[in-house]
Amino acid sequence: MIYIDTAPTKCYERFKKRDRRAETSRITSPDEEAKFAAYLVSLHEAHQRMIGAFRVEHGDDSVLVIDANT
Repeated sequence: MIYIDTAPTKCYERFKKRDRRAETSRITSPDEEAKFAAYLVSLHEAHQRMIGAFRVEHGDDSVLVIDANT
């Protein structure tokens, strides 16, 4: 498995920088923006749990983690 590990804050920065209408048109208030940021955090945590479980089942060498935070 290849996992591209990116912090939720970095994902959010990139989201804002892209400024794609299809992505940003749904966020129309600060409250919705905060919910989206919280969603990114919960998604990241779910992926971390999934990777951890995969490693337990298949061994540490079964996952190549690429740090995409730069």
